[in-house]
Amino acid sequence: MTVVAGCATHTSYVIGEPPNGRFTRAADIKIVASTNLHDCRVVGRVHAHSRAVKWLPWLLASQDKLLEKLKSEASLLHADVIFDIKRYSRSQFEWQEEHLMGTAAIICNNKADDAP
Repeated sequence: MTVVAGCATHTSYVIGEPPNGRFTRAADIKIVASTNLHDCRVVGRVHAHSRAVKWLPWLLASQDKLLEKLKSEASLLHADVIFDIKRYSRSQFEWQEEHLMGTAAIICNNKADDAP
């Protein structure tokens, strides 16, 4: 008997210097449509994807689940926001994949009344 299951993975990488000791929770990271690059420092790219057998598409992770994975990867980079999110999918005869990629950044010019 063969067991077939979907899978989901995520990766990130740091751009420039590694972040210092500041901790960011995944729940605190905001997803924004765009950001002013003068007010933030890009710290890396984050990626999440899900893969499943083509005839069992319900095994693919949902868009919300992939966004949560992006946030958890961005928290490892100590980011405040994720922007420039791109979605793409691809399939072969037996597999299909869904991917989300985004840019993680730290907000540098927070004012006292600004939300992170």
